[in-house]
Amino acid sequence: MKQSAILLSFLMMLGAVPVIAAEVVFSVGEVVVTYPELLREIAKQQTKKPNPTPLTEEQFRSLAVGVMKRKLMAREAEDRGLDKVPVIVDEITTARETVLANILIHDDRSRIKVPDMEQAARDYYDTHLDQYTSEEMIVASHILFKLSCNCVNCDCVAERAEKRAKAEEVKARLKQGEKFSQLAREYSEDEKTAKAGGSFGVSVKRSELVPAFANVAFALQPGEISDIVTTGYGYHLIRLDEKIPGKKSTYEEVRPRLLAKFRNEYLTGQVAEADQRYQQQAENGQWNEEMLKRLRAEVHGEGKALPLQK
Repeated sequence: MKQSAILLSFLMMLGAVPVIAAEVVFSVGEVVVTYPELLREIAKQQTKKPNPTPLTEEQFRSLAVGVMKRKLMAREAEDRGLDKVPVIVDEITTARETVLANILIHDDRSRIKVPDMEQAARDYYDTHLDQYTSEEMIVASHILFKLSCNCVNCDCVAERAEKRAKAEEVKARLKQGEKFSQLAREYSEDEKTAKAGGSFGVSVKRSELVPAFANVAFALQPGEISDIVTTGYGYHLIRLDEKIPGKKSTYEEVRPRLLAKFRNEYLTGQVAEADQRYQQQAENGQWNEEMLKRLRAEVHGEGKALPLQK
């Protein structure tokens, strides 16, 4: 259906579709704007907008007036014989050839018989299961006792002992039943999460966390609080808030998307082959070497300027 609409639009541009009196929407004397023409103009305008909205009557009329203005100007240009000026004739010819070349691509595509892609889609799914399997994720909270450096045998040993003692103290208070979120707001040195009671606020994958933290956090059960965990950032007390299991999409779930992918790839490949045939035909043409030499001399000869160049 879409291909037919495109074909109709191109044919109308070429003047190959007769005007039906009943389809005239707007006229100035003998110049008319037809229903298909206005429909095409509206479609062109709508495709330029990411979220097109219904047109008002005033907008419909404005578009029709715009099309009419273009038609009246084109007719006046013809009356003045401007369409007979050689450079304009060349431009019109080029525009016509461009339109026909474009519609040929659409016509070639519409003629292609796409084979059954079921097996190709199934094989792709079976050999790319990782693409259709989501990782296990967690939502976690932590209380961080930050260290100024990640070392052992240096001047920060005293700092490490102090922060470790503080972590042990908070851990004991948690075991006594104090709220994790309240202690996080009071003691955590991760400013971003402390305001949220220690919560990361988003689900995270194992690969998004440092290994020492991830290994402990992913082993917890929802609601469980870890022992003290040491990372390059410092000492952590971790609470697992939620565990989100990984999910594998079934073939039936992804089948429509895969079939569309392989169908489009096949069509694109076939159109590219057709384009290459036209390219080879063009490249196998016969050169008039004398005229080519004359053209090059005209364009690049001494003291010469390119056409239309100031």
